[in-house]
Amino acid sequence: VRLYTQAAEQGHAKALFNLAMCHAAGKGVAQDEAHSVRLFTQAAELGLADAQSALSLSHHRGLGGMTQDRAEAMRLYRQAADQGYAGAQCG
Repeated sequence: VRLYTQAAEQGHAKALFNLAMCHAAGKGVAQDEAHSVRLFTQAAELGLADAQSALSLSHHRGLGGMTQDRAEAMRLYRQAADQGYAGAQCG
């Protein structure tokens, strides 16, 4: 988690995503869905398809204190799918 945090602080998209996954699952850190959503958002804004797909799920289900927003979820799924991310192509 320490190395993910260091890389995330430097704006590394995959590190932001991995750190978000840690916070979402409580692996190595306290579980914190709201913080994971913030990290997914940062990684998604950097164009990481994994993060766009994960963030779309957060919007779709209303995770991390978010209000459900299916239109935003679909927009993010499309962004990830357009990059060839298979997990978002059937969303």
